[in-house]
Amino acid sequence: MKIDDARNDEQPGSRVEKPNPIVVKITNTGGWVIDASMNEELHERGYFGIVDRNSELLFLHPEEIMVFSERNRLIGFLNETTSQIKELLPELYQKWEEDGYDSFAGDDRILSFEALTKHYSEHIEDFWDMYVVYRDLKSRGYIARRGIEEIAHFRVYKKGARKGEDAVKFIFFGVFEGKPIPIVKLHEISEYAMKNRQELILATVDRLSDITYYSLKKQVL
Repeated sequence: MKIDDARNDEQPGSRVEKPNPIVVKITNTGGWVIDASMNEELHERGYFGIVDRNSELLFLHPEEIMVFSERNRLIGFLNETTSQIKELLPELYQKWEEDGYDSFAGDDRILSFEALTKHYSEHIEDFWDMYVVYRDLKSRGYIARRGIEEIAHFRVYKKGARKGEDAVKFIFFGVFEGKPIPIVKLHEISEYAMKNRQELILATVDRLSDITYYSLKKQVL
């Protein structure tokens, strides 16, 4: 299947100027955005993460954290507590104003993109392959959210979708080299997609992290 190749102006790896950094407490399954004032930009307008009703903090999934890290906008702490990081916010924002991400060069408390990759790969199976699919979808301008466990890796909305109004258009399931999927599993996923009027896309990732997309539709004999 051909996936629309129109790209966003903001590519992973590009430098984002002047918006506040995204300061995160890293966990084994994602991370918490320490400053709740970021929720409007990231969740309401950017469709990232899930807001916890009790703490009002935004939880980002690992692939979302990695995108911001690759864009040099993430300040991620692993060993510090949420309270400790919150106390650091004024200092972090001041340093960011001085020279952006480069202000934190040499600060070994902050996890680099490579360190985050290693951390999540140790805790999440096939993490890198899932990330490259997510990154590719985001770079093409799609709104991609976490999928339903055991059914799909990502739920994807059409370009220009409006939050709370438009339904999921695609479900993406990753197929990684050396890990074949049983036919029964494909049938289960296909049935779910048809029932919910969504198009099932298989995203195959090879050992070089190259991605090929296939549309899977049920054949009626």
